[in-house]
Amino acid sequence: ALATRQAMIKAESIAQSLGGKIVRVVKTSEGGIASRTPVLDYSNASMSNSMMVAAKRSYITPVEAGSLDVRSQVLLVVEIEVKR
Repeated sequence: ALATRQAMIKAESIAQSLGGKIVRVVKTSEGGIASRTPVLDYSNASMSNSMMVAAKRSYITPVEAGSLDVRSQVLLVVEIEVKR
């Protein structure tokens, strides 16, 4: 929603710089991804380092406080009416 609002503000700014106004939104599309670096489980300390890396290279899902990086991409197509 924030990315869409920012796209609309930018479109309004472009319309004003052309001496016009936005008449309608023709198309809008939004998508995004969330990413988090996987955490490797190396908890079995009785193995040698090379065996531990080979045997325990399993990914776990951490449950912990922290932040999640979310990116969003918006495509906004508007019709601008310019007064002549």
